[in-house]
Amino acid sequence: MSLTTGDRERLERLLKRNIYKRDQAVEQISILMGVVNSTKSEQSDIAILQPRLDDLEMLITDVRLYQDSILDGFIELDRDSEFITTHHPIGKLALEQYYTIKSICNEIGLTKQNPVSPPTTRNIKLPRIELPSFDGNILHWRAFRDTFVSLVHDNDQVPPIQKFHHLLSAVSGSAAATVKSVPLIEANYPIVWQNLNDRFDNKRVLLGAHMDTLFRVSPIKTESLVELNNFLTTFQENIAAINALEVDDFPGFFLFYLAARILDPVTRQAFEFEYHAAEVPTFDMLADFVRIRCQMLQNSSSASRPNDGYKNNFKSKVSLTTSSTSPTVLCGICKGKHAAYQCPKFIQQNAKQRFRLVKSNRLCTNCLSTSHKTSDCESTYTCRHCALKHHSLLHLDTAQARKNSCPTNKSTKVNQSTPTPTDTSVPTVSNMTDGVPFVGTSSSKTNVVLGTAVIRIRNNCGQLSPVRVLIDTGSQISVITTACVSRLGIKRRHCNTAVTGLSQTSVSTTKGSTNCTLLPRHSTSPEIYCEPVILSRITGPMPNVLLPSNIRTTYSHLTLADPHFDVPGHIDFLLGADIYPYILGQSCQVLHTSNCPSAFETRLGWIIVGQSSADSRTPPVSLLLTPEPSIDHLIQQFWAVEEPVPTNSTFTTDQQCEDHFIRTTTRDSTGRYSLALPFSMDPSCLGDSRDMAISRFYNLERKLLKDPQVYEHYRLFMLEYENLGHMKMSSKPGKYYVPHHAVVKRDGPKMKLRVVFDASAKSSSGKSLNDLLHVGPKLQTDITELLHRSRFNQYIFTADICKMYRQIRIHTEDCQYQHIFWRATPQEPLRDYELTTITYGLTSSPFQAIRVLHELEQNDGHLYPTTGNVLSTQTYVDDILTGRNSVKDLLELQDEITEMLGRGGFELKKWSSNCKELLSKVPNEDQANSLSFDPKDDAGVRILGLHWNPAADTFTYHTSSIISNIHTKRSVLSTIAKLYDPLGALAPIIFWAKCFMQLLWQAGLQWDEPLPSHLIDLWKQYESELHMVSGIKICRHIPTEKLTSVQLIGFSDASEKGYAAVVYLRTIHQDGRVLIHFITAKSKVSPSKTSNTKTTLTIPRLELCGALLLAQVLHRLTNTFKGNIVISETLAWTDSSIVLSWLTSPQSSFKIFVTNRLAKIAEILPTCQWRHVVSESNPADCVSRGLFPSQVHDQHLYWQGPPFLKLPDSEWPITSFKPIQPSHLPDYSDPTNACLMVVPEKEVEWFTRFSSLKRMQRVTAIMYRFIRHTRTNRVPYVAPKYIYDPISDEEISNVMLPIIRMTQSVHFVSLLRILQVPTTKIVPRSIAQLAPFIDKNNIIRVGGRLRNALVSPETKNPILLPKSTILPLDK
Repeated sequence: MSLTTGDRERLERLLKRNIYKRDQAVEQISILMGVVNSTKSEQSDIAILQPRLDDLEMLITDVRLYQDSILDGFIELDRDSEFITTHHPIGKLALEQYYTIKSICNEIGLTKQNPVSPPTTRNIKLPRIELPSFDGNILHWRAFRDTFVSLVHDNDQVPPIQKFHHLLSAVSGSAAATVKSVPLIEANYPIVWQNLNDRFDNKRVLLGAHMDTLFRVSPIKTESLVELNNFLTTFQENIAAINALEVDDFPGFFLFYLAARILDPVTRQAFEFEYHAAEVPTFDMLADFVRIRCQMLQNSSSASRPNDGYKNNFKSKVSLTTSSTSPTVLCGICKGKHAAYQCPKFIQQNAKQRFRLVKSNRLCTNCLSTSHKTSDCESTYTCRHCALKHHSLLHLDTAQARKNSCPTNKSTKVNQSTPTPTDTSVPTVSNMTDGVPFVGTSSSKTNVVLGTAVIRIRNNCGQLSPVRVLIDTGSQISVITTACVSRLGIKRRHCNTAVTGLSQTSVSTTKGSTNCTLLPRHSTSPEIYCEPVILSRITGPMPNVLLPSNIRTTYSHLTLADPHFDVPGHIDFLLGADIYPYILGQSCQVLHTSNCPSAFETRLGWIIVGQSSADSRTPPVSLLLTPEPSIDHLIQQFWAVEEPVPTNSTFTTDQQCEDHFIRTTTRDSTGRYSLALPFSMDPSCLGDSRDMAISRFYNLERKLLKDPQVYEHYRLFMLEYENLGHMKMSSKPGKYYVPHHAVVKRDGPKMKLRVVFDASAKSSSGKSLNDLLHVGPKLQTDITELLHRSRFNQYIFTADICKMYRQIRIHTEDCQYQHIFWRATPQEPLRDYELTTITYGLTSSPFQAIRVLHELEQNDGHLYPTTGNVLSTQTYVDDILTGRNSVKDLLELQDEITEMLGRGGFELKKWSSNCKELLSKVPNEDQANSLSFDPKDDAGVRILGLHWNPAADTFTYHTSSIISNIHTKRSVLSTIAKLYDPLGALAPIIFWAKCFMQLLWQAGLQWDEPLPSHLIDLWKQYESELHMVSGIKICRHIPTEKLTSVQLIGFSDASEKGYAAVVYLRTIHQDGRVLIHFITAKSKVSPSKTSNTKTTLTIPRLELCGALLLAQVLHRLTNTFKGNIVISETLAWTDSSIVLSWLTSPQSSFKIFVTNRLAKIAEILPTCQWRHVVSESNPADCVSRGLFPSQVHDQHLYWQGPPFLKLPDSEWPITSFKPIQPSHLPDYSDPTNACLMVVPEKEVEWFTRFSSLKRMQRVTAIMYRFIRHTRTNRVPYVAPKYIYDPISDEEISNVMLPIIRMTQSVHFVSLLRILQVPTTKIVPRSIAQLAPFIDKNNIIRVGGRLRNALVSPETKNPILLPKSTILPLDK
């Protein structure tokens, strides 16, 4: 990034200063060098040299620091060459002088002698005492006050104004508000200090805060040194603080504190108001107050007894039962037992009469209720015609809409009715709410005319219907009303476009969008295609008042786009800026007239726009609409109900990659594998990449120079790469150059660096190396399955295949596609290297590396029988995780797996095991203390991840701090994405995080919008407790010796938040022991209530989804455990009687949602036994509700399962579950007999698509001309000149014969068949009377009485046409 002028000047000044300071230090070193040389020859100068030697180390340090700063400055200014030529020698000279001085001093023995100076008394400089800080926490007040008083407040040498400054810098948070509210002057310091004391030095508040701290201490569950120390510290500190407050009657306050905690808020506030002056209240005070309070309430209750006849039976209880009875509803109009909107008397009236009935009977105009006013109505429903807050039956345009329900193209007349004086006296429900139009309003006495026009839109029947539009160039979209779409019958489609108006005001939810074609009312062109958004309402009548007649008189000579522009009328279409350019001609005229609006010429006609003199008491309208993409829709699928994706068969490209591997893979004499790059297309399409790679390297080098630590790690990585022979200097240019960069993973002070090669960088042809390579099938073993299988071995070990990718060579001819640029320092020339092994960053590398391990196992596995399928099934990328049940077998496996990998050139490092005998055979430098199961290739630090502790043989979780002051939707999602739990043990915690994210979406928050305070409090509690998961320990090993039975047991549950499944393994041993082992848990979030999913997921449906999820988990675990243990029985529990009834009923008896899931469950778990469990014993309930980290540790039901699992099967509780009849279950589908009747589609004339006869004739003539000329036999074909001539009248008249012939063939099929046989009787009689016959052109004509008339043959025998054809109409 280029520097600004100001930045460059600042760097120049800083550079001059550093050079001057460095030169001063270099000069002092030179002077010291001279003194040392003279001392070497004359010992008398030792007294002069000794004091200067004390400064030598400081001087050389200054030189080094300033030299580094000078180098950074030159690099920033792009003048690094100047440093090398001018300044580098200066630093080098100073360093040489430094070492010369040290050498001479050692030679003359000066540094070894420490002259003994007489004892002197020195003032020891003590460390500076930092001022305390205070953030408003009442518990820290006394410590802050005492320290500040001793250091500042009571120090007479500090003036008051400085004390004020010290105080201001020491406070923050709520305390800072108290200090900063007073002007910063010397006289105000005592006032501020007194304010702080009055606010925070409150003995009553301090006592309550310390007592709250003591009562918030969590119980200690297990004995722990850390927990006991915390307990001791907390109680000692708070009890000491309470004693320091010197409370006279502490027992009385203690009893008050306990009693006040259970009082209701009203009583508590009344007590505080009464005894606000008491410094420390006691229980006696509270008891006296409550006694008086009781007497007062009793007296007030007695005074109200005359009204006891009315009893309020309302109870604040929740019942989960339903009742078929409902309260009687009385009509507010006729007093009948029905709702007002069902009243026959009310429905028979028109809109105005209904409105009078509503007003006269004092009904709510929105819900027609008698219990409240319209202003107090809480109903969220609005008018379905205009979306305003009144009942749809009160919409004044209902009758008018019914009249216009049948569109016609015969007329473009617009309703010209105007309000009469009698109409104004009647209350009306207009399209404006309280006079406020669509978005923006203002008060004005003049009226502004907005441009309107009448256009034609083709309806679903193909006919053109008139529509009145408002032209607004301030809108980025076009809009059509719901009523207009219904009237035209055009199709609508789903639309997720969010619409905002003026001042970013959000518009009500869109009703979708549609496609339509617009035409002017007075011509057939232009035809404008449009995709308007559908809204319930656009605006009120336009214009809002009747315009003066002089406007129409002034523009009467123009062809107006809206012939009734001056009469208030409804707007059904908003023509926005997306369509506006298409209605403008090549040159548009504008006519201006004083005291009148202006006239604009468009292709729709002249549009009247501008200010008029008509008095308008309604506010003007601004229709600024802007579409916004709905970002929430992009992530809505995250919350949809997930269906398992079946395993795909091998793709064609994957098979090609496998065939290429088999065909090209070789092994050298050392056993190493050599591969060819699996190109999917010809690599010659790669363009030049050299310049791109050089530019990327220079950018990388500049970044590395700014971070010396990363640069040093990068150098070591590349040096090792070259020393091991994994890259070498190239003797010829490469065909593709791969840029590279560093991926740094920091965890506190530790840093791991890996160089990644970017083979996706585009060459000059737009292609990259990765674009040309096969990716290959996924061969990586799932980490979850690997962890589950590892639990059945008593002894396991993990080991890392050291530099696995780089132990596999690439064919020499393919190395030319793996060239890179590198140099260790900017002073060296840029060198061209080629990579000789599989490269990290190529899309094919993961497949090739893992495939080589499989190939090694296939080639050499028979030599090492104990290894089994370790490399193919027990390896996660480059980590081996395997084990055995005896030390002997484990050691044998270690030897054989090491030897087999050695045959392929691989070496194992980072050994970790719970077997000491195995580790004793491994050097210490090749051992690892623990293994983390974080995802591979992850450069970020996981907030929560799983690792194995070999010493304790347990799975535990490690966490990192996530406390942040930024709480937005984006930051929370980023945090949740870093929670990693492959074992599924923390499902309740992860589920809570998913639900919290759903809350953010339901709140409608933007990505970077701060969270509401109540959500921030929830999130802070969650993230502050997340570190507690480090205390969760899961025993890794599941004993499998001497088993009599192994049961795979699962539980499912659902709530409104989502559904979950928890699985355990129940093992029964020969000695009668029954052990329950937690295996895994899974959860899914239910779809949001604001989603557009078509199917509503009720609780029974969610319970069924939970059962399906459990079935999928059990099925997967059954396949995973094969080869390790034999599952005797699979059992599944749910607490839903409906789900169990569904499972025991015929699948086809229910709706498709239920049927599909029942079929899937039966398919994957055909032998599973489903049982009922009470909710209190269902461990899946812990997951489906979501828990905080502090709650999970003590959930014994979740970790151990219900207690009855440890009992023999015969002693398990027997539930009273009885299956429900299918017809009584939800989603029951009543079987009905269907009758299919096939009706042949009526053939339609092909030319009905044309809008006019002339257009159809011209198109048909061109078609016949094309057919005639393409039938020529000329070789080569040469088009005649007349083929481009205009269509003649003869051609147009000739095409009518085939058009008529085709029309008759469609409508007169039977008649043609009859006329072709002369002896056949013509039916029906109405046709026979016309004496039809077929002429020489195979056209049916009419015979009859005119055969002897002296007229033309066409007049004598007219052509017979059906009445349903469009040909006569167009003539």
